[in-house]
Amino acid sequence: MNHKKILIAITVFCLSATSALALSKEEATSEYVKQLTLAGLDEALASEKAASDVEFLLEAMEGSQYDLTVTYEALEIRVDSLNKNDSRHDAADEALKIAEEKVIEFTGIPAQNSLDLQDAVAGTLPRLIADLTFELAQITATEAINGVNQILIVPDRPGDVPATTVEWFLSQLIRQLFRFAWLFILVAFIVSGIFFILAKDNEERVTKARNMILYSLVGFAVISLAFAFVKGFTAIDFFAFI
Repeated sequence: MNHKKILIAITVFCLSATSALALSKEEATSEYVKQLTLAGLDEALASEKAASDVEFLLEAMEGSQYDLTVTYEALEIRVDSLNKNDSRHDAADEALKIAEEKVIEFTGIPAQNSLDLQDAVAGTLPRLIADLTFELAQITATEAINGVNQILIVPDRPGDVPATTVEWFLSQLIRQLFRFAWLFILVAFIVSGIFFILAKDNEERVTKARNMILYSLVGFAVISLAFAFVKGFTAIDFFAFI
């Protein structure tokens, strides 16, 4: 077994153990009152302090869950606003998915059932804390969010040309070529029609005008077949404005 597997096994064991030892709000308050009383506090004072400390800790825990949710939502907006040709786009998108998973895991932990007591040490009073499962989930979610931030703070490198850029350029080139071809054929057809009308009884001009009309129709047929072929075998949107 390598070091990574050992670390994973120890982490899983610690999480399962601490989850079993985690206290609910009521259990933590009751146990805290007992510990404070044993430490020398009056029972009434101990009860007041326990209730106050529990509420304060729960507010802080739920506040940290809310803050991470807001931070993630702001990051999501920033990543979504990145241009698809931005060299950071793909990496930021993957990191954001991981961050989303970790934030959901963290915010899904009920704070009221994730309390723990730290025993009194060297004459100090016992201390109410969040249990290890909650703290580890918070650290993991924070690190995942920091990972997205680290990607975003690195400037975009214009020299990097991702495959999506090449695909976009080719589709744009093909789209514009077809547009110019259609326009050229339309103009040629109109001009040949005008020449035919103006030719009147001049047989030579009539012949040239007929040939121009014929070539325009042949060009129209060729471009139509090419368009049908490209449209059938690619995902290019020929009806996009740009």
